[in-house]
Amino acid sequence: MKILVAAIEMETDLEKYYLKQAKINKGNELEQIFTMLANDEKEHASILRSKLEEIDYSLEDSKSLQETKDLFKNMEDFNLDIKELPSQLDSLRFALDMEKKSIDAYKKMQTESDNEDAKEVFEFLIRQEKKHFEIIEELIFHQRSVYYKYIIRRGDLMIIVEGVGKIFERARQEEVSKKRRKKKIKAKKEEFYAVNDVSFEARGGEIVGIIGPNGAGKTTLLRMLGGILTPSEGSIKVNNYDHINNTKEIKKRIGFLSGNTKLYGRITPRELLYIFGQLYEMNKEDIEVRTKEIFTILGMEGFADNRIENLSTGQTQRTSIARCLIHSPDIYIFDEPTLGLDVMSSQDIIEFMKSEREKGKIVLYSTHYMEEAETLCDNILMIHEGKVIGSGTSEELKTITNTDNLREAFLSIVQGGSNEKTNC
Repeated sequence: MKILVAAIEMETDLEKYYLKQAKINKGNELEQIFTMLANDEKEHASILRSKLEEIDYSLEDSKSLQETKDLFKNMEDFNLDIKELPSQLDSLRFALDMEKKSIDAYKKMQTESDNEDAKEVFEFLIRQEKKHFEIIEELIFHQRSVYYKYIIRRGDLMIIVEGVGKIFERARQEEVSKKRRKKKIKAKKEEFYAVNDVSFEARGGEIVGIIGPNGAGKTTLLRMLGGILTPSEGSIKVNNYDHINNTKEIKKRIGFLSGNTKLYGRITPRELLYIFGQLYEMNKEDIEVRTKEIFTILGMEGFADNRIENLSTGQTQRTSIARCLIHSPDIYIFDEPTLGLDVMSSQDIIEFMKSEREKGKIVLYSTHYMEEAETLCDNILMIHEGKVIGSGTSEELKTITNTDNLREAFLSIVQGGSNEKTNC
């Protein structure tokens, strides 16, 4: 008896919450969905009251729930106010949390109940609330997509790099006389530029390729962009956040993947994402929702609970990508991600970068595989000995150097011996 009363109170609270959200979202499609969810919860409360009064009540999917599912077929027609998205997402996350708690509560009630009819009701309600959970998950996923389409339209997502340089110290051997050659050689330190006066811009919906030979300064540049290294000179801005005063805010927007990233082998991909979700200060519910999305996007359901040490090379690489995705970053920084991979694994990375570009994200991608960059990148930055020696699209760089491919264009600029940057 007490269990049924508690369940009725829970359903009434859910109904009140959804009615409140319907009122807040009056005039858009969310009003309709929240109203339908409220009607469901009201119907669930009626079912529970009928059991309390020993009235026979049919346990069938409600009409409003089916209508809600049908509405999702026309999701593309949604016209949500972009300014309301943050508050709407907060309310949806709260609703998701409430649904999760109600599912857990019904499971507990089902276990504790001695009445077979009541157990049947709880089983039905668990199924219904799980459907609600899925609906709210879809809404969250949809609104994120709306946000990224908005970014492409407005061009708000942007990186501005101005005059960035990085100075390191290295040991320099001192000239010594013949008499001292057998003694320990004294070393002096000297400063040198690993990256020197680099400037460029990147916008949402672009893949920017940073190409050059080993030792050109690609990794140092990307580590500065990712907030791992601090520039000695110049400035980096991400949506007007500067790298000096807003490092933490910038890092939250970035997913960084290196070709030699190592993963702990004794945990599973699911456990890895949970750990990184916590590092990014995500709550448990958001981590679970995002993990489910990622596993679907990357096709990881089949090995999500296998130890990483037992995964194939391609599966391990997908897990590395998943780690970068967990906090829904706006910017991806890939440092030679296809280095040493087989053809199929490399293709997985390339297809992923293309798909993120379509969502309006920025992808910064370094490689010394010129042919790969030529077909993949929207804009290219050629780096040699720490300096940008050329920039533009692949076609522009080939045209200005009168060459047939990007490799020849790069060699033409380097062998030309010019210290001037080639702008296209």
